[in-house]
Amino acid sequence: MATLSATRLLKRWSDLYDQQSTFRTYWQEIATYVVPHKATITIDRQPGAKQTEDLFDATAIESAGLLAASLNGTMTPATQPWISYRVRDDALNEQDEIKAWLEDTAERMHRALRQSNFNTAIHETYLDLVAFGTACLYVEEQPALAGGTFGGFLFVPIPIG
Repeated sequence: MATLSATRLLKRWSDLYDQQSTFRTYWQEIATYVVPHKATITIDRQPGAKQTEDLFDATAIESAGLLAASLNGTMTPATQPWISYRVRDDALNEQDEIKAWLEDTAERMHRALRQSNFNTAIHETYLDLVAFGTACLYVEEQPALAGGTFGGFLFVPIPIG
């Protein structure tokens, strides 16, 4: 049964990869002029190779960086809490014990994000969003610390292509 599932999964991946073939050409062109450090979608570069040989102006690069930084600073600021929680039942949201638990949970979540690589990863994610109109951010839990306590989060921006 596992072989059948793996075969179906590989077939699905192949079909989706074929469907995005048109987009990969556009993504490569966008990356060349807007985010040159990510311009390895359809071409391979040697490590250390010059990435800006096609550029004559850095306006697009600077503008994308500024917009990504603005999104980062306004939507997910590192210095201010930007997470809050509510339960579906409005009557429960009015109870002091539940309010306190939700606020404590939000504070803990914000602290866990600040202690992780979230700010760096989300900036790269916003940069992809600005340049390509889509982005992907993978998150996983770090291994537990001694005593089994929470080890934190690891965020990985998945590059387009």
